[in-house]
Amino acid sequence: MLEVKDSGCGIAHESLSRLFDEFYQVRTQGQTSSEGSGLGLAISKRIALLLRGDLVITSPGEGKGTTASFHFRTF
Repeated sequence: MLEVKDSGCGIAHESLSRLFDEFYQVRTQGQTSSEGSGLGLAISKRIALLLRGDLVITSPGEGKGTTASFHFRTF
């Protein structure tokens, strides 16, 4: 498992379920615009699944950081 944690803006619980949807972008309070296409996490999730692994994003809530975990099989 590879895990990356940050202490940034975090993600609201209700947004986590849609995080891997194509073109979906999470907006936080005070954010007026977003950059990107909303495809990065959707593509990353598909690659992880093709490698027989998984990509999981967790966050205790807004303002409390985020953790991205890539789970993979060893060959």
